[in-house]
Amino acid sequence: MSGSTDKCITFWIKENQQWKCNQTLSDNKSKIKQLSLNFSYNSQLSCGTDKLILLIQKIIIIILMEYNLKNIS
Repeated sequence: MSGSTDKCITFWIKENQQWKCNQTLSDNKSKIKQLSLNFSYNSQLSCGTDKLILLIQKIIIIILMEYNLKNIS
């Protein structure tokens, strides 16, 4: 994970001994000065030159579907 003066946070993956951009977030409104990632890798904090702290969390939504087995012939 990296952040820079372009106001973007970039997530990287390693493929074939090379680092490739996996995802880019552009939610920050100023230059990124600091990043922090939790141990579960589902929450990250960023702060920038505008003195605001941005919390980004990965939300997993589980949709449960019920099937009416009586209608299946």
